[in-house]
Amino acid sequence: MRRGFTIIELMVSLAVIGILLALLLPAVQMAREAARKTQCRSNLHNIGIALHSYHSTHSSFPAGMNRGLSLHVMILPYVDRADLYQLASLDSQPSAFSNNLKLAATRILLYACPSDPFGTTPLRHGGYPTSYVGNHGAWCGYKNADGVFRISGYIRMADITDGLSNTAAVSEHLISNFEQERDRVLWQWEPRTSDRSQFSEGCRSMSVFQPATNHNVGGCAGPWIDGNLGIAAYNHVLSPGQNSCTNDGNYEYAAFTARSKHANCVNVLYADGHVSTANSSVDNRLWGTAGTRNGNDHQGGDCL
Repeated sequence: MRRGFTIIELMVSLAVIGILLALLLPAVQMAREAARKTQCRSNLHNIGIALHSYHSTHSSFPAGMNRGLSLHVMILPYVDRADLYQLASLDSQPSAFSNNLKLAATRILLYACPSDPFGTTPLRHGGYPTSYVGNHGAWCGYKNADGVFRISGYIRMADITDGLSNTAAVSEHLISNFEQERDRVLWQWEPRTSDRSQFSEGCRSMSVFQPATNHNVGGCAGPWIDGNLGIAAYNHVLSPGQNSCTNDGNYEYAAFTARSKHANCVNVLYADGHVSTANSSVDNRLWGTAGTRNGNDHQGGDCL
């Protein structure tokens, strides 16, 4: 006599399958994220090779911004994209990308972390972004840049007296789509202050944050060819994982922080070419020291 499953047996079987899936899916997701993180580190490693090749040719690292264009443009010949480098108009003025729209509209997988939700998504105002940004230093604004990449300035290995292995060169910085993703939103701290320590403490205190307006202004989201702070450059004003923060809405003086979708850490390429992880709980002073190339007192200084 044939005997099928009873309703109870069927329900028990489905429950067991559901439990097994519930146990399996997190493991699969963890494995996938581990693979994405490994690829992310590999991308940074290859960017490091390109930077050292550039240095071997030009006796310096590329400028953080050269006539408006990012270091990512300058190292194109060293990441096997010399064809794209030929498209770059190096005579363009800062923020004048009309001659480089074709370049900006090109997606380069090397410049996008697989864990970044918008790493391969075109920006709503055109072009593709980058997940990897150059270290501008431990100061708030464009001046006093004591990192590896200066705006319109060139740093040699010999200028990094803190040691190449101790100085961050490139880190992750989440790409932003402000209609869907809030991880890279800039906040503005009030009132405006010229004291870096006071500004940093204000940014760390969420109770005094006010949402910043005009998110696309001053470096929240832009194509990978744009060398401005917040787009292709970051700083070490705040520890990894914290929200970026403006000084009373002043986008030229802001904390553009290292952020990622990895659990409590960011991948960092150091000036000697090795890649390491920085934990979000790292001491702010220690993180600031990693952002300077020549032992400057990053706790002081002008933020306006």
